[in-house]
Amino acid sequence: MTTTTTNSLYITVLRSTLLEALAVVSGAVGSDASSLPILRSFLLRASLGVVYCATTDLEVAIEYSFPGKVSEEGALALPFQVFSGIIKNLRSERVSLRVEGLTLHITADNYVGAVYGQSAEDFPIIPSLETPRVQGSFSEALLSHALSRVVFATQHSDIRPEISGVRIHPDAGDLVFAATDSFRLARFALSSENHSFSGDEAFTLPIRTAQDLVKILTSSEEDVKIFSDLNQILFQAGSWKMTSRLVQGAFPDYTQIIPREFRGEAELKREEFLHGVKIVSALSGRGNDIALEVGGNKKFLELKASEGTLGEGAYKIPAKISGDVFSIIFNWKYILQGLQACDGESVVLQAGKAERPVILRNPQNQRFLYVVMPIRG
Repeated sequence: MTTTTTNSLYITVLRSTLLEALAVVSGAVGSDASSLPILRSFLLRASLGVVYCATTDLEVAIEYSFPGKVSEEGALALPFQVFSGIIKNLRSERVSLRVEGLTLHITADNYVGAVYGQSAEDFPIIPSLETPRVQGSFSEALLSHALSRVVFATQHSDIRPEISGVRIHPDAGDLVFAATDSFRLARFALSSENHSFSGDEAFTLPIRTAQDLVKILTSSEEDVKIFSDLNQILFQAGSWKMTSRLVQGAFPDYTQIIPREFRGEAELKREEFLHGVKIVSALSGRGNDIALEVGGNKKFLELKASEGTLGEGAYKIPAKISGDVFSIIFNWKYILQGLQACDGESVVLQAGKAERPVILRNPQNQRFLYVVMPIRG
């Protein structure tokens, strides 16, 4: 985004639209620990009837544009938290913003204020991509659905930084989204009918970028275009765009940990399973462990938890069970998140040999797969 060096700016905008812009760009505001104070600011710029807001922490950059009455063009870097705090608490829908030197004057029906800023020239340059290698487009709703099905299963790792994100790669016409933290794996595949993706390269989207995208994306059918090169990726929609660095390093071949053989299988109602995990987890203690056992002559699954200083509890869930009986101990948070990501009325749990990963999936939709390691079996 090109900035202008002048510090004079005069615009009139709608408070609701300005708040929407601030909410979108908030994901790339630098933290209080940032070594560059200006990263805690956002760039406000106006030209040709359009107002722009931009933030960056040097890893991610987010830009948002919207129409406004631009009486005088210009730009200024402003402290994000201070400015957004004022705008959130205004009651007037119409807000005037006027810059004199390095000061922004805010005028509303019953408020006048002044916020001190910095020159737009001091704000970091928003990076642009060199020769995109991957291109595609999705609806906002579809991209949000795909990312939200897997992003919870990853976390930042200093030991294995290559897994600190969501892996996106083509696979026999599908576009696959996968995430793992070494203890569980979530995989979701989009069919070729639901996306336009021309690239054949795989890339790993940083976890924070994926999380921020989920917050920004709406349930609309508006297209989001994707461009990437070896180091960066760009997501661009009608009013916003996000640029992010990609995770470097070879993502592991996660297909190796997906079980192929099972000794027992149970199909049960997903909401009932969720309810059981929530109520039993209250007595799981610091270990977060709950036991899952086949009971009642293969008529139900029983969830159990106990903690010496708290008590014990058990919850029975009717289930269709086939194969051998099994007993497994899980981190209940991992099971809960997998169930929340697995759409549908029913869920199938497939268990293999002792100490081996277990699979959760929707029997009516094979596009989502969740693999989780037991604590012990």
